[in-house]
Amino acid sequence: MYPTGNTFILISFAEYQAASASVPVTYDSINITTQDQAHTNQAIQAIQRQVQQGHFPLVTVQTVNSIQRQSQVSTDRETQLQELAGLLALLIGGLGILNTMRVLLSRRTIEIAMLKTAGYSWRTLACFFGVETGIIGLIGGVIGTGIALGISYGIVTTILAIPFQPDLLTIGGGIILGAITALGFGLLPIVQSAAIRPIQVMREHQSRGPTITRKRTLILYCFILLFFCLLAGIILRNGLLACASVCGTVVFLLFLGLCFRPIIWGISLIHLSEQYSATYLIVLLICIAASALVCVFIPVIGGIVLGLLIIVLLIKWLPHNWKINTMMALRNIGRSPTRTTMLMLLLFVGIFVIGSIQMIGQDLQSQLAMSMNQSLSSNIVVKIPQNQTGTMQAQLRKVPNLRSSQATIIGATTPVEINGQPWQSLISRAENNDASATGIFSFRQALRNFDGVEGYDLADKQVPDSHTFQIMAGRNLNASDAQTHNALIPYAPAQNNALSLTIGSTVTVADTDGKTRSTLTIVGEYMTSGISIAHVAPILTSQNVVRALAPTTEQAIFYLKVDPAKLAQAEASIKNAIPAVAFVQTPASNADGYLQVVSTITLLFTVLASFVLLSGMVIMANAIVLDLLERRRELGILKAIGYTQKILQGEILLEYGIIGGLSALLAILLITLLTNFLGNIFLNVTSSNLGVNGATVPFTFSTNTVLLIGLFAGAVLLVLITSLFACWRTVRIRPLDVLRYE
Repeated sequence: MYPTGNTFILISFAEYQAASASVPVTYDSINITTQDQAHTNQAIQAIQRQVQQGHFPLVTVQTVNSIQRQSQVSTDRETQLQELAGLLALLIGGLGILNTMRVLLSRRTIEIAMLKTAGYSWRTLACFFGVETGIIGLIGGVIGTGIALGISYGIVTTILAIPFQPDLLTIGGGIILGAITALGFGLLPIVQSAAIRPIQVMREHQSRGPTITRKRTLILYCFILLFFCLLAGIILRNGLLACASVCGTVVFLLFLGLCFRPIIWGISLIHLSEQYSATYLIVLLICIAASALVCVFIPVIGGIVLGLLIIVLLIKWLPHNWKINTMMALRNIGRSPTRTTMLMLLLFVGIFVIGSIQMIGQDLQSQLAMSMNQSLSSNIVVKIPQNQTGTMQAQLRKVPNLRSSQATIIGATTPVEINGQPWQSLISRAENNDASATGIFSFRQALRNFDGVEGYDLADKQVPDSHTFQIMAGRNLNASDAQTHNALIPYAPAQNNALSLTIGSTVTVADTDGKTRSTLTIVGEYMTSGISIAHVAPILTSQNVVRALAPTTEQAIFYLKVDPAKLAQAEASIKNAIPAVAFVQTPASNADGYLQVVSTITLLFTVLASFVLLSGMVIMANAIVLDLLERRRELGILKAIGYTQKILQGEILLEYGIIGGLSALLAILLITLLTNFLGNIFLNVTSSNLGVNGATVPFTFSTNTVLLIGLFAGAVLLVLITSLFACWRTVRIRPLDVLRYE
């Protein structure tokens, strides 16, 4: 029993011949083993010469190398997609390296000044810090490669159950990649720190940063960009794709940064008045009314903004410390706009990617399931021997939640003639006329399109369901075809052109022993979508034709539509009543697999996007540490005049909570626009696009309010936790320690 849906009995060749000695022996495939590749090439040339001479009109040759090439093309595409996602994570990680090195070297300004005073040049210090950074990256590469090896070993040996063969080149490349990435992205802070002048440190102007010209900074940024393009080209093995991907990502991030700068500037100018003036109240009430109007169209965005405006309205009744913290947080957001913009970009990208993947993935799954339940005419297909038809009819009354049923009969056949000519000669002629005929249509598929007939009770007005079969040419069967030999065939333009099949053509088919023949007239061509297998035999005709043509191989087919929640129960009841029953793969079962694939892909890309968000959190922690390091004098003064540790922590949490909430709000706004407008207008996904038969049901992308609110709350909570850990030690500093340090 094979999992493809076909059932084979494996017997000896002698038994096969004895079963029907009068039937000539035919072969589906012949496997040839040669000594080496040279003999393989000779065999292929010999077979192709026979094919060209017309001896083997159906033969197509497939070698192990060709299969490997086809598999390699498919694998390369998947690998390239994964590498692009990995490069995005590596780019975000590189920004984290840049920021981390800036924090580490900012803590060592006195050490750098002392070394330069002792005679070390900036080039020597740059080499010193470069070696240090490379060693850190090398250690990271070893750890990352080791984790990757462990995960790969588990997947290959446990899930795939094949021998694990690590590639030493890949392992070495991963280790070297860590060192090169750390060194490349750490170059800018290394050069900046090495350029510190000792006099700056002595004059306590180190907070202004190292002395380095804008021209040199721009050159270093361009060098980092070129370095990453080169790195991406080596990984992707496609220089053009690498440069386009990296430059496109950088341009997109720069565009977002330019959009975020005025928002940050505007937030830093917000003034929270403790006394309500008429102008203040009018502007605030207008904003509240506008956000309430937005709630009608975009409930998530409007609700979040409305809640924030209500908090601003109630600011007068908040405790005094809260008001001071809020004003300080708003002011500090605009103090380092470049750093704040970078943090917002990282958070925005991570939240947007995760949210859009989850939103579109969930919409596709729910909409496809709903569309199938509405449009498909059957979700259970049952095949039974003809003598069990009465038992099945009786069992239908016991099937739970049965909505509709339809019964047909099928018989096994094989094609003999097309328009009065042997089909072999037509295929041979098509091949001679076009040397690439094998690329136009598959000979084997051409045979399968006539391999079986399915009969409908046309006299009782039972016709092929128009929701299942879409007539592409000609007409559908009707009651007037009950006593005729009219039939429908699959719609295959390339095949039909090669075989000269049109409406009105005749196809002669025979039963399996070749004794009984019937000439069918084509009155229509139908097509079903790829995801559904809603029919069992390809040729659709009257029941009378099937009974006369294939009495010994006749079987009954029942198409049932039951409540989707009762599928398993319905199949169990049928199986218990008829042990010989065979369940045919149905549209529902195919779509279940499709939904599982969509769910797996959604989960995979969500995990990859989570690494981007995690990198953003690490970078945020570093940025907070660097920011508080530069503000240590301010924190010491605030503690000296009475500010407690909790008040300072509250101000820092509020400051970065606003940054995280604003990033999440902008990401959710773009996700909502993407799903509501771009998804419905530009994508225009319908049930037929995804392979669901029946009426074309449009897929309406909608926003999942619970998901978006959870995404907003989760992002803010994650930022708050990161900020709390990052500032835990800094806010505990004593004013006397600050004075001694200064």
